[in-house]
Amino acid sequence: MLAARRMVWIEKEDADPIGVPIDFSAPEDESRSWCCEVRIGWPEGSETHQVRGVDAVQALDLAMRFAGLQLSVSRYHREGSLYFERPGDEYGFPAPEQPSR
Repeated sequence: MLAARRMVWIEKEDADPIGVPIDFSAPEDESRSWCCEVRIGWPEGSETHQVRGVDAVQALDLAMRFAGLQLSVSRYHREGSLYFERPGDEYGFPAPEQPSR
């Protein structure tokens, strides 16, 4: 069941932006953990990932962090063509936690 969707955009020269939907399923109880599915609808094909947490809140939080990380390592990010609301903006997801030293 779809819980949330965010659209990010790929800016193209001389063409309309291409929408990239990021869908989050409602977290599901899998008895020992909770699972939230993340689907990113890239132009070349969708990818789906399952993210787990100890409860529904953690599963959804980790799924959003995972989505932000996937966007940040994409070729579209490296090209500078991927954006959320305006080119140059971040994608609006919580940042992955930095490891402590």
